[in-house]
Amino acid sequence: MISIPIGLLGGLIGLGGAEFRLPVLIGVIHIKAHEAVQFNLSVSLITIVTSLIIRLKIVTEFPFMDLLPVLLSMIVGAVISAFITAGVANKISSQSLETWMKF
Repeated sequence: MISIPIGLLGGLIGLGGAEFRLPVLIGVIHIKAHEAVQFNLSVSLITIVTSLIIRLKIVTEFPFMDLLPVLLSMIVGAVISAFITAGVANKISSQSLETWMKF
């Protein structure tokens, strides 16, 4: 039942609920912080890929061709930073991560 408000809030602000999932996974469902971060990153990746596929099928011609290099660089930067962050999160001890994730 908690997934419905997370989906609604995330959909309203266009972020897929990533900001709302992590506290719920750790605080409400009591998943360990490392697993919650990995799950959250996986769901975010699935959300982004699905969104891209759907939008590419709907929009047949891109109306902002001048912005395409900027958009692609933002996408590449986001993916690289997600992998770096995931690597850093795996190196942090579970106790430290659990302490930082308390809210």
